[in-house]
Amino acid sequence: MGNEEIKDMAPIVGNHILSIEKTYLVMQLTQTVDFAHNDCSTFIFVRENLFPHIKLPLGGGNVLMALGLFVALEVLSKLNWVLMTGKLPLGPRENPMQDNPGTPKHCFWQFISQYNAKHPDNLLGITDSNQAEKIWDGFRNKLAHILLSKGFPITHDGHKVKNIFFTEDTQTWHCCVDCLTREITNIGDYLLYKIGSDENMRIHEAYQWLQKKINQ
Repeated sequence: MGNEEIKDMAPIVGNHILSIEKTYLVMQLTQTVDFAHNDCSTFIFVRENLFPHIKLPLGGGNVLMALGLFVALEVLSKLNWVLMTGKLPLGPRENPMQDNPGTPKHCFWQFISQYNAKHPDNLLGITDSNQAEKIWDGFRNKLAHILLSKGFPITHDGHKVKNIFFTEDTQTWHCCVDCLTREITNIGDYLLYKIGSDENMRIHEAYQWLQKKINQ
C-alpha cells in the first residue's frame, strides 16, 4: 500500500488526525489485534454453541488461542518499546530481562506495567517483573517452540476465574484464554491511543521497524 492510499485512510484517534506513519502503525496494529480477537472468538462461539451437538473428540482451541494471543501481545509489546525508546527490540536469546532491556520478555513487562498503571482495574493479574517473566517463558516461549505449556495450564472457563493469569502456588501459572480474548482489544486500544495522542512517541523509528519486519 502506497503513502497516498494510507493518507486517504488516515483515521482519527481521540481528536488527533494521524500522519501517514501513524496511520500505517494504527492500521497494522488494528489488523494484528483483530486477527487474534476474531479468530479466538470463533473458537469460543463454536465451543459454546456447537460442541453440544457434535459427537466428535474435538479440542476446544485453547492452545492455538493462547499462541495467537501471545503473538499479538508480542507485537504490541515490541512496538511499544520502539515507540518509547526509539531502539530496536533485542533478539529472544539475549540475557535475562533485568540485564538487557529490550528483550521480548522485558518489552512484555514494560508494556503490561504501563497498561496496569493506566487501567488498574484490568484483569491481567500480573503485578511484577518476576511474574511477567514466568508467564512469558511458560506460555509464549513453550507454545511458540514446542506447542506445549507443561506445568502452565490453559483454561477456557472464563466465568469462574478472577484474573486472566492466576496462580495457586506462585509457581504454576494458569491462563484463561477466553478472558484474554476479551481483554486484548482493550490492550490494543491503549497502544492506539498512545500513538495518536502522545507527542513523545518515536513514531518514525517504530514505523521503520514495523515496516521492515512485515516486509522481510
